[in-house]
Amino acid sequence: MSSQTLSKTWKSIWWIPLTKGILATIAAVMAVLWSHQTMTALVVIVGIYAIIDSVMTLINAQALHGMAGTGLMRGWGIIGIIIGLILIIHPGFSLHVIAIPNGFAAQSFPLAHYAGLICRVYQALAEDGRITDVDVP
Repeated sequence: MSSQTLSKTWKSIWWIPLTKGILATIAAVMAVLWSHQTMTALVVIVGIYAIIDSVMTLINAQALHGMAGTGLMRGWGIIGIIIGLILIIHPGFSLHVIAIPNGFAAQSFPLAHYAGLICRVYQALAEDGRITDVDVP
């Protein structure tokens, strides 16, 4: 394809990427404005995915019947279906349950990071001989 043909083609379809960009911007604004509905929809989608994935796991476990680990696969499949149903039936409750550990992790992990950073600084200072009351392995 020559550069003239390509240029002519782009000139005739310029509106497609522009339209996609406008639609993506509108979707992003809607997701921000209606964040609760967006999160609820995402929880339901994850629930549907969990059920489909778990059913596939159960089918796989049945196909591998008699092999090591199929009992564990069946257990995970059943647990996944239960979790998927809970996510679909009670998406608002599921959001709260998910938010609590995430909030804890958001507070805990930075603290653990800074504690580790402080320990590394102390260790470096002790290795240099600037601090004498720290045991360096």
